[in-house]
Amino acid sequence: MDLVKSILEENEGKEDLSKSTKVHKNVELDVDLGTLLASDYNALDAKALNSVKKIFKWIPTYGYKRVNAQEQKEWLMEVKGDTSLTDDLFAKEKTAKQERQSKNELQRLRNIAKSRNIKLPRVGLPTREHFPNSQQLSEALTVARTSTASIGKFQFRLPKEKDAKGIAKEITRMKKKRKAPPLSFIEEKLRNKNLLDSILKSNTKIIRDDYSRGITEIKQSTTSGNKKRKGALKASKTAKKPKAGKGKRDLHQKVGGRKRR
Repeated sequence: MDLVKSILEENEGKEDLSKSTKVHKNVELDVDLGTLLASDYNALDAKALNSVKKIFKWIPTYGYKRVNAQEQKEWLMEVKGDTSLTDDLFAKEKTAKQERQSKNELQRLRNIAKSRNIKLPRVGLPTREHFPNSQQLSEALTVARTSTASIGKFQFRLPKEKDAKGIAKEITRMKKKRKAPPLSFIEEKLRNKNLLDSILKSNTKIIRDDYSRGITEIKQSTTSGNKKRKGALKASKTAKKPKAGKGKRDLHQKVGGRKRR
């Protein structure tokens, strides 16, 4: 109990943040409860009101004197409707300022690393709760990249990164430009040839390896058979003709000779 009393006695002298600001007025307000109207007949000095936020002295750019001058300048803060009366707005503004400074410092270090081509670890990857489908993730990535003044023209791309499908209609200037028509018949022929080569190379698939091997064996066997036939024909054409006896022919004996046709 003594501890509680000591704490209460210490807090008695401190100001309560929940109390309203007291203003001294020479003439009291004229309140009309019927129309809910309050009239203030006190004179308002516009010059004095404007000079409250100004400090007519030199303020350094850094150091404790700058902090003190900033506190004197921003001695009053506006309370919004969603804030509670017990919150310390000055402390909140101080923490928010520190967060902004740390964020700017982090961005400055990232810019230095990017200029020196230093790879940074990936942080803050989205979970499946935000993007359950890969298509949604690619769409969000494309929209984030093209949400700049240059529509993503000068933005850095990951290797093998492609734009999301079916989103070009929703984003302006994202449609691909049409290629210029060919200027000559030779150029058109070359372009069509390259297109057909790319299609055939991408769609050719080997279904069975043994089928291709069998085709090569059949081709080899047919070529070897054709070679043998050609060799036999050449040998028959180039064979030596039989020779008959010259001057020693016996008419009573049958001697083989060349038959006349």
